[in-house]
Amino acid sequence: ISYESIQPLYQHIRKVHPDARTPIIIVGNKADLLHARQVQTKDGLQLANELGSLFLEISTSESSHGVCDVFQYLCKEVSKLHHSSSTDKRRSSIIPRPKSPNMQDLKRPNISKCCFSAQHCKEGTKLSLPTGAVR
Repeated sequence: ISYESIQPLYQHIRKVHPDARTPIIIVGNKADLLHARQVQTKDGLQLANELGSLFLEISTSESSHGVCDVFQYLCKEVSKLHHSSSTDKRRSSIIPRPKSPNMQDLKRPNISKCCFSAQHCKEGTKLSLPTGAVR
């Protein structure tokens, strides 16, 4: 996705998911190639600030660890939101609905093609803000 399409995409996300707590991260790549940049850091920071999101710059030239860090951080944030959301729901409902007996059948297996899996977030792995993160 290009820099120019971030704002329209953000508006679409907010329209479809009006919950303002949806975590959004703007990621700039080629952090190691200053001469190849098409968007300056200050512009990325400004846009992230306007949208109330996080801005990260990563490099994928030597490894995919920067990308994995972004996804780990996002997974952690979504997990926190999910946990607080389900706690709020439990507090507000008088009679909790039972889970469908087929819910376990619908779960996808954890497949890790990166340096982490979805299980990391469930197990409470301590994840720190990725290097280059600016909030």
